Amino acid sequence: MSRNVIEGSIKPDKLAGIDLQDLAEANAKTIQKQLLRLHTFGQRFPNSGALRRLVSEFHSKLLQQTETPDDLEVQVAIATDISVVSPATFPAVAGILSHLISLAPHDEKQRLWKRVRHKMGPVPYNGYLQIWLQRVTQPKSVGLKFSSNEPICQIVNGESPNLWENGWITSRDLKAAMEVSKIIIRSVSDAEEVIAPEEVELFKQNAWAY
Repeated sequence: MSRNVIEGSIKPDKLAGIDLQDLAEANAKTIQKQLLRLHTFGQRFPNSGALRRLVSEFHSKLLQQTETPDDLEVQVAIATDISVVSPATFPAVAGILSHLISLAPHDEKQRLWKRVRHKMGPVPYNGYLQIWLQRVTQPKSVGLKFSSNEPICQIVNGESPNLWENGWITSRDLKAAMEVSKIIIRSVSDAEEVIAPEEVELFKQNAWAY
């Protein structure tokens, strides 16, 4: 119940998200401070639609950063923790991490991605995260080997796990049509190292609806 009909009809995370709409205010000029504001927001409203939209918008703005920052590892740690608390944000966070780590020297990239993967490990029911982690760690410019129990990840690696429960199907033609190897249209190693905002656009289009 609320005495204010307008405010009472809007989710708290949406109202707070409006306050954070411009992350470039005087008190959050640096990338680290902007990430910290998003991190704080995520602690208050984990997995909210507002958080997903704000993280996605930050991903688009971050691409303007082209020089390796002195606090790169700190930025990577903050972004990673946002997605640990709110796994629904990981498509956009994967984009943020892919850009940040692409700025690191070549011999540092694998070390940073291994730390990200280690941090993600304890997240329960993390097949969704595994798929995105595979996307960002296996381009040729990163070159990190990726193994997972997630069936989709195994398919990308050339294996043939059971993606669907189709043991009850007797038609050979239908089973052949559902062959999982047909899902793959190109090697994940050929993917771009940095995820463009357009690649995760579908994951934020309806973010405010949740």
